[in-house]
Amino acid sequence: RTTSVLLVLVLAFGAYAWLFETGKSPSQMEETGPAFPTFQASEANRVVLRQGQARIAFEKTGEAWRMTEPLKTGAGKALWELLSSLESLQIPPRLEGVKPGSSQGLTPPEGSVSVSRNGTEIAGLVLGSEASDGQAAFACRTGKTEVLLLPKETADLLRKPLNEWRDKTLLRITRENAARISLTYPDRHLLTERTPDGWRLQE
Repeated sequence: RTTSVLLVLVLAFGAYAWLFETGKSPSQMEETGPAFPTFQASEANRVVLRQGQARIAFEKTGEAWRMTEPLKTGAGKALWELLSSLESLQIPPRLEGVKPGSSQGLTPPEGSVSVSRNGTEIAGLVLGSEASDGQAAFACRTGKTEVLLLPKETADLLRKPLNEWRDKTLLRITRENAARISLTYPDRHLLTERTPDGWRLQE
């Protein structure tokens, strides 16, 4: 018991010394770890992006994501990149004592993202302007007031134009299912077929 008491006293003294040297109270100790601790990309089923007055929305049915606003089409790889980035995002550096304002492009915001599951938001960011070093952007987590310096990679994802968010795949085929390929040009026609020995040009 004596050893346990001594250990508690040593830890308490160490914590006090650290707070005294840094000039921080316990309420000022920086939050660390994931920016969205309970967020898992696989559980999301709706994403809404805002870029100024523009709005881009996605919904997930089964395992497939589709853009629902402003176009109705498949979702592009940028959506998976964004969800993965939010899931792995660590809490960025904060600007102590700075409230969101127009000087950071946060009121009104330049953009935002809201990720939800069955109508409940599970991750959200408000995006401001680029920081002076060009390597980060001002941002806030939804429901929080501290101003963060969001990594440039994540900020750039939120600024992608509409065309980057849609699925641009023309055809979905697998090599195993293909048996015949026909190419027609103005002056010629090419035909190749699969044989037991491999692909052979027929015309």
